[in-house]
Amino acid sequence: MDDEEPLQYFTLAPPIILAPIQINMAEAQGVPDEEEEESKATKGSLKGSSPMKFNGDRKMAKKFLNDFKTYKFLNRKNETMKIPANRVALALTFIKGEHVQDWAHEVMKNMEDRLESPLNPMLETNEYHWDYFEDAFRDAYTDTSEREDADNKLQNLHMKDGNLDQYVAEFNRLSHLADRNDETRGLIPLFCQGLPYGLAQACMNQSKWPETIHQWQAAAREENKRYAIKKNLGLARSPKEGKDRKQQWKAALKGKQKDNSVPMEVDAAQTRRPLTEHQEKLKKEGRCFHCEVQGHMSRECPKKPNKPPPYTKAQSATTQPTSTTAIAEATTSQTETDEEKVNRLVAELKGLNNDVQDKVLNGAFVGQEDF
Repeated sequence: MDDEEPLQYFTLAPPIILAPIQINMAEAQGVPDEEEEESKATKGSLKGSSPMKFNGDRKMAKKFLNDFKTYKFLNRKNETMKIPANRVALALTFIKGEHVQDWAHEVMKNMEDRLESPLNPMLETNEYHWDYFEDAFRDAYTDTSEREDADNKLQNLHMKDGNLDQYVAEFNRLSHLADRNDETRGLIPLFCQGLPYGLAQACMNQSKWPETIHQWQAAAREENKRYAIKKNLGLARSPKEGKDRKQQWKAALKGKQKDNSVPMEVDAAQTRRPLTEHQEKLKKEGRCFHCEVQGHMSRECPKKPNKPPPYTKAQSATTQPTSTTAIAEATTSQTETDEEKVNRLVAELKGLNNDVQDKVLNGAFVGQEDF
């Protein structure tokens, strides 16, 4: 027993729990994370279609700059585009040709001088490099006649075929090219001048007068939409129909109608009260409706009271209306027939000059609502 070794008691150590192994499936599958994407975008190749080469054609100068700006935006995270000096160097690689190579060389040399100046070198990250390039490019290659051409087109622009949206879009495009803006004097009258008369009048008749070019364009769209709805409901007059009637009248007043008829005679005949049986008999016998004597018509009847003197062109141009003639006309109008009214109005119209005739016919047939 003495030789036996004493029993030793010892405490068991707690079991070791291994942490679970996490596997990044994105890495296992070869999917790049955000940092890798950023790195590729910064250092990788440029995306998108590069601008077309510029060879000095002034008509293409603005397009080249706009295309390059789009290209720059698409690759804005790339180092080549982020660093202004690199951006200028890239742009110069698209400017090729015998007419532009000296200019491109001069721009590059000036930038190198700024970067390597012994006294005050400019950082390549300074945005001045790109601003200088843009200003120099515009000064050298901007189409100087573009502004004048756009301004001339703006002066003669008119809304066609009732297409207001197309007119507004073209007006704004030309205004931009002509370097005009909302504050430019004369821009609003130009816009109104290109609108149909009726549409411009409808805009001016709104409760709140439009003051800026944008307000005018909004008002024109609103009134044009209102007119379209009225037209669809049959509540608006057809401009073509009104203009056709006006042309018929002008031709008749100038004596150019083949049948020597006046449009208003047709209109009056369509709306004239039917003759009585007695009047039909008088008409067949060639008798006056008023005194029933043969040899003259009712409008020429000597027995008719307050008969006005024969109307002539000279009188229409020189005679001024008086209270006496006004009373006589009022009395006559109560008894004269539709045919007599037609003849009297035609005589009056023929006595007017062409300008006044146009105004009268516009008021009668080409109304303010006709867009």
